Amino acid sequence: MSRFFTMRRLALAAGTAIGGGMIAERVANDELDTVWPPKRVERKQSEKRKVVLLGTGWAGLSFVRKLDYDAYDLTIVSPRPYFFYTPLLAGAVTGTVQFHNIIEPIRMFCSRTGGSRATYVKASCEQVNLDKKTVKCKVPGGELVLPYDELVVSIGCQPNTFGTPGVTEHGLFLKEIEHGQAVQNRVLSCLESAAAMELAGAPKEDLLKMLHFMVVGGGPTGVELSAELSDFVKNDVKARFPRVAELVQLTLVEAMPRVLSMFDQSLSDYAVDHLEKRGVHVLTRTAVKSITSDSATVRNPDGSTTTMGTGMLVWVAGVTARPLTW
Repeated sequence: MSRFFTMRRLALAAGTAIGGGMIAERVANDELDTVWPPKRVERKQSEKRKVVLLGTGWAGLSFVRKLDYDAYDLTIVSPRPYFFYTPLLAGAVTGTVQFHNIIEPIRMFCSRTGGSRATYVKASCEQVNLDKKTVKCKVPGGELVLPYDELVVSIGCQPNTFGTPGVTEHGLFLKEIEHGQAVQNRVLSCLESAAAMELAGAPKEDLLKMLHFMVVGGGPTGVELSAELSDFVKNDVKARFPRVAELVQLTLVEAMPRVLSMFDQSLSDYAVDHLEKRGVHVLTRTAVKSITSDSATVRNPDGSTTTMGTGMLVWVAGVTARPLTW
């Protein structure tokens, strides 16, 4: 009997610890309303306030999940009809996961999370009139004007080129699904081109240039992509392109003194050590000054400049707010 009560006390203690951990997690993520939902207010359809949500990213879909649909009439506007799990985008580039496995259609998300009464419009927002409380959207064949009582803007960010010449024209980004697909296509195209060039007897210098993949930006995305590419080269490329696999070069360029500057120094050091052991050349205190279709010019730590041939350059050096006309 005493053993029973002891086990029961342990079970209660474990349950309390688990429950406390869940509460702590909710507090840390501002999710306490999922534990104690606010009181719902029922209104007639004519009395419901009209809410227009711009964007289908993390913040927007958190709003979709928590909105009281008895009190509000929601219209979601976004040119992207799906949500995708951004941390796995770099892995999708190299096939660690498939692109279709990291996306969920917005209509499916709404149905799954209690937002089936929301209306989704696949459109881009062209202008917001704060005086008239309307949103003008571009749709096929014309425009759509949506009135609102409340407007939620969660359109996210876009890549920031910092005005670097040639980035927009010749660089690739890694912010959206289509960016990841473009990077994947470029990697495979460079590999196939180099394999054909090698058989045709092309100079080694041309092959090295074609197979030089540069990642600009030593933040989490740049480090993650560099690691994924290094694993891809060591495994898939070595098995499927054995004649040119040893010629692939990976370079990570960061203008700041260290990569992952938002984290502790020890983590930055560990990341650099891991990447270099996997064959990634990490350059810090090095800024890209300009790029062309097949080269990048960088400013070295000593102030000199170097031009390096590239088969692909991925720009993940930062983001900025998307433009919106008020």
